[in-house]
Amino acid sequence: MLRILVDFLSGIIRVLAVVCIAGGAIAGYLQAPSMDVEPWAGALIGFAAGFLVASVGGGLLACFILIENHLRVLADGTIEKRKNPEPEEQEKSEEQAAMERAERIASYARQYRSQIPQPQSATSAEGTAEAAASEKTAEQKTS
Repeated sequence: MLRILVDFLSGIIRVLAVVCIAGGAIAGYLQAPSMDVEPWAGALIGFAAGFLVASVGGGLLACFILIENHLRVLADGTIEKRKNPEPEEQEKSEEQAAMERAERIASYARQYRSQIPQPQSATSAEGTAEAAASEKTAEQKTS
């Protein structure tokens, strides 16, 4: 019964909005003499009031319809899961879990390597020291 009501409301919500807006304009036109304004101004005021009521009321109904549709999807998924249960996953040992964590960390490090500041390694420091020493020896030989 609830599904029928929600489907009906989601189909008729546009009609209800148009009725609110048109009804507001007509009511404003008819009430114009009591507001001491021209009939077209009363219709404009009624149109604005009807539009406000339609947007607030229609938005509230649309929100409830959206929530109900999401709950319906969740309920249908739960029913399907009960009908077709998946095989139980095996318990992972601590070693397997640690390996998976290490793989995720390594993958993250590879992906964002360019953004992680890299310290100078000992081999590159040695290489620069050797290069400086060879330059000094070359200078001494030339002098």
